[in-house]
Amino acid sequence: MRYKMLWRILGVCMLVFILSGCSGDVNKDNNLPALENNKFQSAGGNKELSGKLTVSTVFDGYIDTFAEEFMDMHPNVEIIVERPDDSKGTYMYRIVIDLLSGTANDLIDLSGLDINHKAQSGLLVNIYDFMDNDPDFDKSDYYTNIFEAMEYEGGLYAMPLTFQYDMVYISRPLAESIGLDYESYKDISYTEMLDIYEKVKKTHPSPDEFYLMPGVTKNSFFNYESVDFYDIETGTANFDSEEFIQHLKLTKKLNTVYHPDTQEWDFTRVGVRNEDFLIENFMFAKFTTSDIDMKNMMVEFENTINPIPFISSKGKTPFSNLLSTYAISNNSENKELAWEFLKYCTSAKELPVFESKEDENKYSFMFWGNIPINIENFYTYFRHSFDYEVRWYEENGLEGNWKFKNEEEKERIFQETLDQIHEWNQQRNVLVGNLELTYLLREELENYYYYDLATAEETAKIIQNKVFTYLNE
Repeated sequence: MRYKMLWRILGVCMLVFILSGCSGDVNKDNNLPALENNKFQSAGGNKELSGKLTVSTVFDGYIDTFAEEFMDMHPNVEIIVERPDDSKGTYMYRIVIDLLSGTANDLIDLSGLDINHKAQSGLLVNIYDFMDNDPDFDKSDYYTNIFEAMEYEGGLYAMPLTFQYDMVYISRPLAESIGLDYESYKDISYTEMLDIYEKVKKTHPSPDEFYLMPGVTKNSFFNYESVDFYDIETGTANFDSEEFIQHLKLTKKLNTVYHPDTQEWDFTRVGVRNEDFLIENFMFAKFTTSDIDMKNMMVEFENTINPIPFISSKGKTPFSNLLSTYAISNNSENKELAWEFLKYCTSAKELPVFESKEDENKYSFMFWGNIPINIENFYTYFRHSFDYEVRWYEENGLEGNWKFKNEEEKERIFQETLDQIHEWNQQRNVLVGNLELTYLLREELENYYYYDLATAEETAKIIQNKVFTYLNE
């Protein structure tokens, strides 16, 4: 079983070329030291623990802080975090080699990798075995829907510390121009977005300068829509269906700034005072479940409605975890200690008493761009993040167009916003963002979308054959 993955090693390595922009520099900027005098004990924190752990990661900067805190709590424990200076693609290549050779670290970050294939090959530990037999761990404290969405044959082989998902703003003026009942939308699929875009484009005064949303590429849709066309547990795929062919044809019509030859991107986004680009240039604007974007839910906008989450065309509610998703390797000699540390990383933690502005700044980036898997941590961190943002504007003499006018109203809107995000968090039910699959199909998608080297039917057939082989090798 282990050697079924060998054919993919070179392919994974080649991700260096498509992910070179996501280099190890990210983790260096986000490498946060422990906050002094703010050591928190998780459930079971009084256990006598000892041993040595090795951890592999690329982007997760805060794992160092958790390691320092955990070692302070358990002086007989040593944790070494290994973080390569190269790209995510090279990291993924090395992790596959280490797993196959039995030399992998105790805890390995598999963010963006195909966890199920590695579980299928017997390379990872079923984390449910630890959860279910640990009296100090209560699953109800966590977003268990995320665990369930990541199961393989009833087991959980990697545990995310965080997750995220995408949402969009809808242009109010452009929606009204076609009589769209935008207030009725509670979520939206790419298919619905493309249909709305095409309707507006037909009457738009400058259709060649009208875009779906900033930063979009023709193949941006693949991760979200592909989950409707394959099933990893049954090994089936349906990419040669007429439905997928029509999806290819529809997305090919998009106006985009991006082209693989130029690698240009449009990073325009909604800000506290910035939404004018949604008056006529863009139909939608992307919105991520980060504290950076979530603060905008407390802002009054003239040209947008409140954000709504993406769903797949068949109603699945996707999420991704490309930052910190840890597995315990089957070759580890310290599996129990690895679980105790992983449990600590995800456990509920009180808001620190900040001794300096620098400490608070560090904490404000603790779950940078992501939702904590622990529900209490989500409420604690995001509430602080909201308050931090409002205070920043006040301290810098800036006036944000917040929805609240006083402290009482601010608290109410904070709570309502957090409860709404919590509800969205609980709805996530399918993991997207498989970088191995992305690489496998990258050439076919680019040949179709940007180089006109194949028809939609030919592209669909190639994708079908590649994915079917990938699922059943």
